[in-house]
Amino acid sequence: MIYGIDHLGAARYKSTVIAEHPRDYGFGAFLDVDGFGKTYDLFDKMGSLGVPFFHVQVMWRDGHDFKPEDVKTVEQRCKQLAPIAKKYKNKTWFISPCCENELNATQFQPFAEAVLRQIPFAIVVNSA
Repeated sequence: MIYGIDHLGAARYKSTVIAEHPRDYGFGAFLDVDGFGKTYDLFDKMGSLGVPFFHVQVMWRDGHDFKPEDVKTVEQRCKQLAPIAKKYKNKTWFISPCCENELNATQFQPFAEAVLRQIPFAIVVNSA
């Protein structure tokens, strides 16, 4: 069994996350959320501190109403994340393109493909 902690407000509490996150647990966070901020640098920092794996929530929307045009945003964000993911390629990257979505499998597929175009070694997670 593996254990991880998703820090939902990590962008606002970076110093606390860095100080308190157990190093033997996977690290998860929202990547870029309006009102909270971005965590690209935090994924890099947690990788340098030795966490065993990552769980990335690429997009959040209060209404959970993801649209086909959001695929472009997912791909852009994953492109920004890709250098960090490559730096820690020896760790597992679980990436959820859109958190708590209401997409069926056909609608979700382009989101998964956008992730894999930028980070081909990722494990795509549908956190519906």
